[in-house]
Amino acid sequence: MKITFPHMGTIGILGEAIFKRFGREVILPPKTSKRTLTLGSRYSPEFACLPLKVTLGNLIEALENGADTILMLAASGPCRFGYYATLQNLILKNLDYEYELITLDYNMPNNLRKLKRLAKRKNCFQIGEAFRFGFLKLLTMEKMERLAHRIRPYEIKKGSTTKAYEETSRIIRRTFSFKKLRQARRKATSLLRGVSLNRTRNPLKIGVVGETYTVLEPYVNLEVERKLGEMGCEIHRPVWATDYIISMLPIFNRWGPRRKYRKAARPYLKQEVGGECIVSIGGTVLYARGGFDGIVHIAPFTCLPEIVAQGILSKVKKELNIPILTLVLDEHTAQAGLVTRLEAFVDLLERRRNKKVIGDR
Repeated sequence: MKITFPHMGTIGILGEAIFKRFGREVILPPKTSKRTLTLGSRYSPEFACLPLKVTLGNLIEALENGADTILMLAASGPCRFGYYATLQNLILKNLDYEYELITLDYNMPNNLRKLKRLAKRKNCFQIGEAFRFGFLKLLTMEKMERLAHRIRPYEIKKGSTTKAYEETSRIIRRTFSFKKLRQARRKATSLLRGVSLNRTRNPLKIGVVGETYTVLEPYVNLEVERKLGEMGCEIHRPVWATDYIISMLPIFNRWGPRRKYRKAARPYLKQEVGGECIVSIGGTVLYARGGFDGIVHIAPFTCLPEIVAQGILSKVKKELNIPILTLVLDEHTAQAGLVTRLEAFVDLLERRRNKKVIGDR
């Protein structure tokens, strides 16, 4: 059994760590590239949203590299994500690929039965340890990413933070024991903190909200966070892979990380409507109250929950007086056009901040 699953930011670290501790071979898809997007777009329906096309391309490339078992998440609700596994399975079977598809959804007992079969005769304690290690490894990677977001706007040499972060990623990915992970965390933190900085700068603070996949996957959002950071902006976001995983558990979906965003969004939206809609709204409200300079809202073309969020965010923008740039992405979105829009938005925020400072005098 050679297991694979699509990329979504750093979440692959979790799956790789768990299944390798189960004694299974993991074949991750190659890094998402133009070829990935081309393959996915070629075989997907034209109306399909961008995440479906890119993840289909991931799966095709992984199957080409010898994978024979696909692990996919599934869900329910207005977001079409719940249908990805079904539609992609039909497409791949029509392309004559041979593999086994395993889906995980909100049915926890059913998920546990499937995972126990994959666990290769491991006992409950060993399965629990594998999940604990995988989650801790993913959490460590996210801490490094948060640190990179805080450091990047102060870097003296452009790109030095990204270079250090990529090296920390390689260090953490190569660890497969708790002891080695602790050592890797210390080394990775030291690497990032070793970047030469100019602390006299006063960076803009920008919140990045939107649909989970497009926010987490750098290739799909054309590395918006890195670009903004190198333009001198400190990036914060409410969407993280660990929070997404925790929220899949029914009890944590109600009382976990989403609770504060649900509460903040209540004056504008009183109930969940699927996807990250309520997190996009609640996160924007909290960032506006926290004195952030602006918000970048990212969504794939035709994404229903984020279309709802976009409509409501226009009201939030007026009432809380915070600029919002919405980026709607599809396979035709170009780097040059995106960079131009980001530069114009950052320039607007800087002039707005300077105007405030002059007004306060």
